[in-house]
Amino acid sequence: MVRMSERAHELHVADYAQPPHEVLPEPGESAFAWARAHPGEWQYLVDPRSDRSKRTNANIMGGRRADDNGGFDEVWLNPEFVPTAEWVGKTLSNGFETVMWMAEVGFASVGQFIDAFAQNEFIVVMPADDPNGQRGLPVLRRGDQDPEGFVEVYSSSAVLPRNTNPWLRHPISGRSLINYLEGNPRRWVTLNPYSKGGVYMALMGCDVARWWREWTEVHPDLVAPWLRGT
Repeated sequence: MVRMSERAHELHVADYAQPPHEVLPEPGESAFAWARAHPGEWQYLVDPRSDRSKRTNANIMGGRRADDNGGFDEVWLNPEFVPTAEWVGKTLSNGFETVMWMAEVGFASVGQFIDAFAQNEFIVVMPADDPNGQRGLPVLRRGDQDPEGFVEVYSSSAVLPRNTNPWLRHPISGRSLINYLEGNPRRWVTLNPYSKGGVYMALMGCDVARWWREWTEVHPDLVAPWLRGT
């Protein structure tokens, strides 16, 4: 599976990381047997780790329509689907982390991702000799192939590495992070780099900035009037 972060340079806010038929779990022999017995009908897939006694529409991943040849000819993804952390196998402690995973695999669009990104509050772990960030965000580099370096951020306290010094945690809003990346388009931002349970993602600043620009062109109300020139 090719994930959103691997195709970031070619994606726009209306795009999804995968076509719908590649997002749902691949059908097995039992699914094809069902299709042969139910031509023209829809087979719906439910998050297998959801609570059976409390299932709602949000637990339905989507569905496949059986064709006349024992296969499937159409796929539907449920726009209201919310995965369980147990099924995903990742920490999903807030709305952004849920959207982040969904965008990576194709359940959510790039636009939904950047909108959630802008609304999230991230955490930067500052160096011990600059706990208040007087030097700005810490920029890390790995060799000559990465001249602009990268910044590391975490999507919530739940995905911070163990034993992180609480005095070194520096909050930064999603919009502030976007503004920073707009000014540093060749710099990478890595999300949850050392988290055992968090969703990991690495994006170049120019892609984050471009997505936000595209999103605010569609939703100009997200930009303050004085920034719109009105």
